[in-house]
Amino acid sequence: MMKYIKPGDAITVIAILTMILISTVFTPISEEQSGTGILALVERDGILIDTFLLDRIELSSVHTYRTLDDKHFNTVLVEPGRICVVSTDCPAQVDVSCGWLSMPGQSAICLPHRFIVYLVAKGNAMSDWDAIAK
Repeated sequence: MMKYIKPGDAITVIAILTMILISTVFTPISEEQSGTGILALVERDGILIDTFLLDRIELSSVHTYRTLDDKHFNTVLVEPGRICVVSTDCPAQVDVSCGWLSMPGQSAICLPHRFIVYLVAKGNAMSDWDAIAK
């Protein structure tokens, strides 16, 4: 026996195709539209002093941050998709030894200068979670 398409089947197929069309039209196509990416945050004394959207960096750049008394410094190198602390005048050099940071949850911390560089996922609902909870 041959099965025929019933009116209810046609309505179901049209409804499914309509939902697919609507979801494709309203879904962001690029990362720029959806607001995702990796955001590097630079803080001193708990105050945000600089931010870099690492996915949008096109050229390498060097940034030197000095303490308020202008006696000490931390120098950061920013490249496309990554960031690192390249020099500092603190004795331990812990933040320099952290190397390149390129994934959310990574950080480089200089305790004597109260200087922190850390990465978060921009536009991600889980960006407020810590690295262990992810």
